[in-house]
Amino acid sequence: MASQSTFRVRIFGCSASDLPAKDRNGFSDPFFQLNFDNFRTARSPVVKKNLNPTWEFSLEFLYETRWLRKLDRKALKIDVYDHDRIGANDFIGGTSVDLHTLATGPQHQSLLLRDGGKPAGRFSFFVEFEMFTEVTVIMKNVVVTDLPVPANADEDEAPDPYMRYFCSGRDRQKIEEAARSKEDLDHTTNPFPDYAGIDYNTYKSSTQLETRNPSWDDTEVLRFRATLRHLVQDDIVIQIRHNRPARKDPVCGTARLHLGKYAHPTREGVLTKFSETVVPEAGSPSPPGHISGILIFKALPVFAQMEGGKHTEVGVEGGKPIMDGVEMPRNIIGDLYDPNAEPEEDEETEAAATPATAAAAVAEKAKEEPPPPQSEPTVSADALPPGWACKKDPKGRPYYVCKYLRTTQWSPPSPAQIAEAELQAEHAAGAAAPAAAPAAELRPEPAAAAPSKDRSALLSSEGVAPKPIAIPSPVNVGGLPTTPGFPKGIEKRVTAKGRVFYANHQLKKNFWTLEAACPGFAEPPATDNAESTPQAQAGLPDGFEKRLDTRSGRAYYVNHRTKTTSWDPPT
Repeated sequence: MASQSTFRVRIFGCSASDLPAKDRNGFSDPFFQLNFDNFRTARSPVVKKNLNPTWEFSLEFLYETRWLRKLDRKALKIDVYDHDRIGANDFIGGTSVDLHTLATGPQHQSLLLRDGGKPAGRFSFFVEFEMFTEVTVIMKNVVVTDLPVPANADEDEAPDPYMRYFCSGRDRQKIEEAARSKEDLDHTTNPFPDYAGIDYNTYKSSTQLETRNPSWDDTEVLRFRATLRHLVQDDIVIQIRHNRPARKDPVCGTARLHLGKYAHPTREGVLTKFSETVVPEAGSPSPPGHISGILIFKALPVFAQMEGGKHTEVGVEGGKPIMDGVEMPRNIIGDLYDPNAEPEEDEETEAAATPATAAAAVAEKAKEEPPPPQSEPTVSADALPPGWACKKDPKGRPYYVCKYLRTTQWSPPSPAQIAEAELQAEHAAGAAAPAAAPAAELRPEPAAAAPSKDRSALLSSEGVAPKPIAIPSPVNVGGLPTTPGFPKGIEKRVTAKGRVFYANHQLKKNFWTLEAACPGFAEPPATDNAESTPQAQAGLPDGFEKRLDTRSGRAYYVNHRTKTTSWDPPT
C-alpha cells in the first residue's frame, strides 16, 4: 500500500480581469468556487458590479494523498459565477491546473477562463503547495581529529568529548513563532498545528574519555520535519562538548553540515560522505579541528515549487528550481534556468545521440528568447512529422506542441528536434513493452521482433558484428527499474546510436553523465560478463554469437554468415 504524503496548501491573492458582463447594468457580481481534487472545496465572497474583481480570500489546509506519482491526474478546478438574487447564478467561466504543475512550478498562476470553448476573462492567484516529510538522518563512522579544547582551558588538556546535534530548523522555527506573536496572530486558529509545532529534538552521543580524536561508529537517529525549501536553508549542527559532571558542559567546537549540500531526493538511502571543519569557541587556544563521517537520508521530500516565474494556460514561463536535479514541471516555455540542461552540441551530433527528456530539451532551447511569432512561418498540420501539432494561443498566434518531448515553442520543429522526438518515441515504445513475462512466452517471430529495426546496423561494413556495449539488465527496486549496484531508480542505458546515458526514474529525466543523474554517486567497477567473452560462445555452432539486448535484457543470437538475428538459439 502506498504511504501517505502530506502537503501544506495556501491559496491567496485571487483576482480576475476582463470578465464578461452578465447583468443589464453592464456589470457582473462575480464570485468563484474552487475544488481541490475533491479534497477541499471553498467559495469566495461576492464582489458587486465589477468586471475586474479582487477578492479578499485566503484558504489554508493540509492536503494528504497516497498517489504521489499521479499528481498530474489530479487538479485544482475554479469556476467563476455572476451572483443573482433571484434564480440560478450565471456561469462566467472555468479553469483548472494539475497538482503536479502546482507542486513543481511557480506559485503565481494566471489562467484563461473559458465558457465552453469561448474565452471569458482571466483568473490570477497564488498557491503555496509544499510537500513536507519527517526526514530521518543516520550518522555513522563519525571521526573527529584535532578537537579544540574549551575556552580558558589548557592546550594540553584532553577533554571527555560527546556530540550534541540537532537540525538548525529549530532556530528558524523560533524566529517564525516570534514573528507570529509580534503580529498578534491567534494561535488557536492555526490551520497547521502539526506543521508549525515541529519538534526539533536535540540528540546526544556517548562520551569518549580523555581524547582529542574521538570517534563514534553509530549514533542515535536524527529526525525532523522539513520541506525541500527548508533543506536548502537548514544545517545539521554538531556541538562537541566536554563532559564535566555537576557542571555546565563547555563547548569544544561546532561543525555545521549544510543540508543543501548533502541532502537531495536522488540520494535517499545512499551513503553520503561528509567532511567539515570543527570551529573552536571564542577564547579557545586551539586551531580548528576536523570532522568526517557518513550520512544516510531517508523519507526526503521529492517536490518543491520554483522560485519566481508564472504559469499560464500556455505553460510555465521564467522561474528556477530551488536546487539542482529536482523534478520540474512538464510544460515549460520561454526563458527558464535549468542546471540539468545537457551540454551544447552541434545539430548533427545532437540529432544522432540526444536522449534528453522534456525539461532538458526545453531548457536548451530556452537559452535564447524565442523570436516573435509573426517572424516564423506557419507549418500546416499535414506537413508536420508524427507527434507534432500546430495550435493557436488566445491571441491567435500559432505555436507547436510535441507530445513525445512534452514541449511547446513558437518556431516550427527543427531537424534536430524531430530526430530527438523520434528517439524519445522509440524509448517510450521500448519502455512500454512487457518485461515480466516468462521466458517461454517471449518467443516472437524473428522478423517481427528483431533486437534492431535495421538488422544491417548490427554489422560493420566489413561484415563483422560491432562489439555491443555491455549494460547490466535492470532490476525492480521499489517499483522502479534500477541498474544493479546503482541507487534506487537510477538506470544505465544506451541510445540506438550506442551512446551511454543515465535515466533517473524518480525525476523522470535522462542525463548524459552519472554525476548529473545522481550527484555524489560513483559507478561501481565493471565486472566480467561471461556472455561477452569468447569462452561464452562455447556450444554454439560456428559463425553464431550470443548477445544481450540492452533494452529488454534478453539474450539474442547473431548469425554472421547470413547476417541475421533471432531470439531463438540455433539448433
